[in-house]
Amino acid sequence: MELSTAAWVEIIVPAIVGLLIMLLYGYWDKIVHKEYYIDDDILAYDEEIIKETKEGGK
Repeated sequence: MELSTAAWVEIIVPAIVGLLIMLLYGYWDKIVHKEYYIDDDILAYDEEIIKETKEGGK
């Protein structure tokens, strides 16, 4: 079964874009140089919580 060039592009391009998005998502903290705090109630950049964890508080 042989596919046309357009079919291959339609298969390969979304796969590459998906992989790039997953890599971007995985390394976002390192790219923006911020720690992303995730909790049951909070999903945000929280400077105070980051300071407390670095200082050894809580």
